[in-house]
Amino acid sequence: MKRIYSLMFALTLCTVALNAQYFSEDFEAGLPAGWEVAGNMDLHADAASFSSQYFTVPEHTQFVGSNDDALGAGMDGGGTMTTGVIDLTAVPNGTVIVLSMESFFINGDYQGADETAKVFVSTDMGTTWVEAWNIEDATQWGRIGTVFTDYAGLEIMLRFEYVDGDEWNYGWAFDDLLIAEVPEREAAWAYWNEESYFSGGFEGGKGVVGGVVMNNGTEPITSIDLTYSDGTNSTTETITGLNIGYNESATIQASEEFTLAAGTTTFSVSIGNLNGMGDDENPANDVGDDISITTITPHPDRGVLVEEATGTWCPWCTRGTVYVEGLTKRYPERFVGIAVHNGDPMTVTEYDDGIGALIGGYPSSVVERGDDTDPSALEAPFVTAVQQAPPAQLNVGATEDNGALSVSVSATFLQDVPAGYKLAAILIENGVTGTGSGYNQANAYAGGAFGPMGGYELLGGTIPAAEFVYNHVGRALIGGWNGDANSITSAMVTGEQAVYTFPAYNVGADINLDNTYLIGVLLNASNKPVNAIEIPIAEALANGELTSTKDVFNHNAVNVFPNPFAETATINVSLESSAEVTVEVMNSVGQIVSRVDYGTLTGNQNLTLDGTKLNSGVYFVHVRIGDELATKRVTIAK
Repeated sequence: MKRIYSLMFALTLCTVALNAQYFSEDFEAGLPAGWEVAGNMDLHADAASFSSQYFTVPEHTQFVGSNDDALGAGMDGGGTMTTGVIDLTAVPNGTVIVLSMESFFINGDYQGADETAKVFVSTDMGTTWVEAWNIEDATQWGRIGTVFTDYAGLEIMLRFEYVDGDEWNYGWAFDDLLIAEVPEREAAWAYWNEESYFSGGFEGGKGVVGGVVMNNGTEPITSIDLTYSDGTNSTTETITGLNIGYNESATIQASEEFTLAAGTTTFSVSIGNLNGMGDDENPANDVGDDISITTITPHPDRGVLVEEATGTWCPWCTRGTVYVEGLTKRYPERFVGIAVHNGDPMTVTEYDDGIGALIGGYPSSVVERGDDTDPSALEAPFVTAVQQAPPAQLNVGATEDNGALSVSVSATFLQDVPAGYKLAAILIENGVTGTGSGYNQANAYAGGAFGPMGGYELLGGTIPAAEFVYNHVGRALIGGWNGDANSITSAMVTGEQAVYTFPAYNVGADINLDNTYLIGVLLNASNKPVNAIEIPIAEALANGELTSTKDVFNHNAVNVFPNPFAETATINVSLESSAEVTVEVMNSVGQIVSRVDYGTLTGNQNLTLDGTKLNSGVYFVHVRIGDELATKRVTIAK
């Protein structure tokens, strides 16, 4: 993704040597003689008196601006500021110069009305005007700029124009105009991607080194080296296929994921060799800050239900998307995240009502239906919960017949519990898209005005439905918000198992069952989730209907490594006593592709999983150990 993004330009302009400055104006002495404002555009002494409810401009020195929001609906907030003659005749022809300014423009386009901020140039004393710059978005008083080389050696006039799109919109404010030379080859590392948002993870958790690169030079960036280290191994790879123009930014990332080792890993990152020509003009800003990640060990039977209240209409909810997606990757299989939608086509009324009673606004999230928590603060309560022993070990199975989905959940109790515990099942879907306007995602982070947010700062204020994919979407509460009271009908003691099959749920035509996951939930007598498990629908169908203790999902007895693998893997089976062992391998549609009966085994055994004749893809390894069934999901990648 690539957009004009000016925060880093604001931070680095002062560190890059300017060869010459040819014009500047900061408005501290007022509007210069011969300059004119028209319409709603005017000089303003302070941001507080200029701001309004929805167009709140951070404090700044004296500036020029137009606030359309303050006028209310039905009013024209457009306006212009026209300069006097700016003499650039002393600039040698062909000199690379840039027009830059401090700007606050969120480009909100309220209700689809296109508000614009543009700069026009006249070379004939105002007789004719040519559009020279269409400002897409900016930061909170971030310095933005555009190449102005065509006007070297000329006398020019500038016109700054705001148009509100004939609707009630936001506005534009600008200050500190400057025309100066800038470097030709100058890149800067702006900031890390969302990997920097999280401090922990599981051993074996995945991530990708990456971040945002800013072009502060006039030479377009077509390639750049990304160098990163985990403290032991250092890697340099050349990122090609770029086209980053002056004052533009782009995300870059390593081609392969990293895998977290146990303990603390510190990652360093830098860029260099711009366009294959060595160092740029300021290597000092090519080095990023280090980030450190410390792994934790979860309880082997624990999953934590995290529900995020969101909606396509909610401009701040992209924050929830970033944090739920990021935590899902850092804490795989244990962070059981669900996006509960409100006021859009993905809304499930019962689910929306349930979470609505727990939150105060959007975005919000709850860990096991506890305190209302901002999505950016989810990691700490999750880490605490995932290390706690759950009351029971869970498993999920399912059968499907012409769209009728029957889900069963089992709970094998690891401690005594009183009466009142219940089971619930939730269907979620990844990869959800839509074509109507209701699938357009509002985005408050457009332009970087509120800092980085997982790349959303590089996108527009409204992300079209065609460009947005929704994951972890809550599709159905199977058994209700509080679970099914018939699922566990008495107190349970350690070692007892409850298995319950919910009434069949008819999967709607708008749900792609292949992209769904089933979540089994155990709720206590106070209707608080105390454990959860999430498995792909293919795995649940492979498990079938859970009916007895033979269908216990044993996390501890079996481990498969490496995973993914290409040819063969090892199945490590830990047997507390002698037992008959059978290994079945099923593909993603539930077909048995191999079966080996090992007879009676005892102790710690390493069995070979032969994938040489299998195609790349996802498989489920069922290891039957006497009356127990252990299921592991593996990936063959050739």
